[in-house]
Order: sequence, then C-alpha cells, then structure tokens
Amino acid sequence: MKTVCRFTLALLLIVFFYSDSSSAADLANIEVSPKGDIQTLQLAKIKVQEIKANNPEAEGTIRVTLRKGVYHLNEALLLGPEDGGSEKIQVVYEGHPGEKAIISGGLAISGWKETKKDGKRLWVADLPDEFRSKVFREFYVNGDRAEQARLPEEGLYYFTDVIDVSGEDKWNNGSLGAKFVEGDIQDFKNL
Repeated sequence: MKTVCRFTLALLLIVFFYSDSSSAADLANIEVSPKGDIQTLQLAKIKVQEIKANNPEAEGTIRVTLRKGVYHLNEALLLGPEDGGSEKIQVVYEGHPGEKAIISGGLAISGWKETKKDGKRLWVADLPDEFRSKVFREFYVNGDRAEQARLPEEGLYYFTDVIDVSGEDKWNNGSLGAKFVEGDIQDFKNL
C-alpha cells in the first residue's frame, strides 16, 4: 500500500510541477501566418507590446511563431526596448519547425518581356520610378536566388591599388576607384 501511495504522490507531483512550469514558460503564443488573424510582423510586434502592457507583473515567454510564407516589409521593422524582453519576460521570434518563413524587403518586378540581342535570348522589364533609387544586392526568380552577370565569369580580378578612398561605408562609399592587373579588364565591344 505504501508503494502505491508513494507512486501516486510522485505522479501527482510530476503532473503538478510539469503543468505549472509549462504554463509559466509560455506567457503567450502569437502565431503569424499569411492567411491567419495576424498576417504581418508589424501586427505581431503590436500584440507583443499589448501583452507586456496588460501583464506588467507576468513572467514567462512571449513566443512569436512565423508560419510558412513570405512576409513582405515595405519599410524597416524597428524593434526597440519596448518590443524586447525584460528580467521577467523573454520575447522570442522564430520560424515554425519544419516550415520556411521568409522575411523580405524585396520589390517585385513585373512586366517581363522576352527579346533577343546579338542572337541571344534575354528577358527585360521596365523599372517603375520608385525602383530606380534602390540598390539591388540580390535577385530572385521564382523564389530561387539568381546569379548576377559578372566578370570574369570564373575566378577573380585582383586590385593592385585603391584610389580616392572617402569613407568606411562598405555599401555606398569607401573607395571611388581601383587599379587592376593590366590585361584583366578588356575594352567592352558594346559600349
């Protein structure tokens, strides 16, 4: 009888502590889905702020889970201290296990037309004015990253020197020119 009571008591303690710790662990679960109630990261961010404001003494984790899909950002998603955790609350943004969630600030280019130039098949599109000021760093076709045209087609060109160094911003400023190994860069025939 003592063994049965000890076993029952042990089971009750395990169930109590397990259920108590799991409910404290997740203060809130916010599911973001392109087809759900919360469809954007901006709405999820607002929801996190509301939960924190309405539960100032709460402890646990606010978990924001992104379901499968593409989440387009029209502007930067700024996360400040009010969006993060504290001593009592942890805020976690994560993709749903086994699903591919993509956060994209990309712009879609439409109106593609097939054409030929010098006997080679090409695709061209006119860019809207709002695209013209953008710097393109990556290019995707049907969800796959496309390789940008480059020279040399294989291997590398090597600088022998940089000229007119004007800053340290690696994307926009830095050097205004470079000297290459003689013979690496040939005259372009079509310019």
